[in-house]
This record gives sequence, C-alpha cells and structure tokens, in this order.
Amino acid sequence: MSTEKQSLRRKLDRLFVPLTVGPTMLWIAAIIVYPTLKLLWSSVFWTNPINGQREFVALRNFRRLVFAENGQGAFLGLAPDFVAITTNTAVYVGLSVSISFALGSGSHSCSIKT
Repeated sequence: MSTEKQSLRRKLDRLFVPLTVGPTMLWIAAIIVYPTLKLLWSSVFWTNPINGQREFVALRNFRRLVFAENGQGAFLGLAPDFVAITTNTAVYVGLSVSISFALGSGSHSCSIKT
C-alpha cells in the first residue's frame, strides 16, 4: 500500500470515533442537557401566569418546597408535603428495586443435554 493511502487510512481511523459518536452526543445534549438547564433556569424565577411577568427569586422556591412556612414542620421543620413525597419515593424505589432484584436473581436452571 502506498504511503498516501496509509496516511489517509490513519486520518480516517482517527476521525472514526468523533464522526460516529459526535451526532449521538449532540442528540443527548439536545434531549437531556438543554431541557435540564432550562428547567433549572426557570426554577429560580416566579412567573405570574396571568400576565407573564417574571421575578427573580433565587432559591426561595426551593426553600418554600422543602421547609415549612412557620418553621414548625412535621419532621425537623420540613414541610409535611415534602416529607410525604420523600417517604413515598423511598418506599417506591425500595420496593421496585427489591422486587426486580428478587425476580432477576431467581434460580435459572438451564442445562443443555448433548
């Protein structure tokens, strides 16, 4: 093989991964990264649904979500809704993982007779 063909082959080999993985990474960025960043940006604003007026509130939305208004929450000053949501999520995840693990680790006897 001539040196020109070898040089071209090396260049194509170096470009193979970026050319094949690049479009996938752009697709992931468009589908996952952009909406996540947009959601985080929107979460630090309060928007009036009637006239669309926006006000920057920083982390006040999160504070109202997690902590009780008067500081006398159900558990460690946390908002009762937050405690309920967190508990339900933990139960759901625990049960689904346990059931999936139990079903997946069942005894599989696969014997091939020859």
